[in-house]
Amino acid sequence: MISNRVKFMFGAQVLEFYNPKIAGRPHERVAELIGVAGRRILEVCAGSGYLSRRFTHVSAARIPFPDNTFDAAISCYGLHEISSCDRALTYAEPAPVVRPGGRVIAADWDVPERGGRTVEFVIRMVAKPDALEVLGDGIVDALRDVGFNIVSHDRAQSPALPFQLVEAVLES
Repeated sequence: MISNRVKFMFGAQVLEFYNPKIAGRPHERVAELIGVAGRRILEVCAGSGYLSRRFTHVSAARIPFPDNTFDAAISCYGLHEISSCDRALTYAEPAPVVRPGGRVIAADWDVPERGGRTVEFVIRMVAKPDALEVLGDGIVDALRDVGFNIVSHDRAQSPALPFQLVEAVLES
């Protein structure tokens, strides 16, 4: 497993170059879904920080904002970096600070229709052992468990970087 410090040291530069070439454009799609004009957006598990230039980001374990502060929360390729025991807290933490009717958008790894074993092998090599839990319906199930309604679960596949895009709304 490659350490997070090494991944994050180079991650933003790699994403800056590679992101426009990823089929499906996951980072841009998150930004488009959320929209930023006049909105307060919280970025949770900022990962490489690629989107952090445009949103507020904090530690998922200690969100230091009052209830109903944000219109939305996002996470791009950060949820798989969190251990299983901490990930449940990470899904629940945004709920109080996102206003009722607010949205959560998550983009992270997924398994492609073909070549799934190769992707799983790569994830095992570069991420924590329990990173595979975000694949498939892992994010969807966890968001439902903490009170979000799933609006969409786009299994957008990219041969180079298979990802999923989950949009959820906080129940009023």
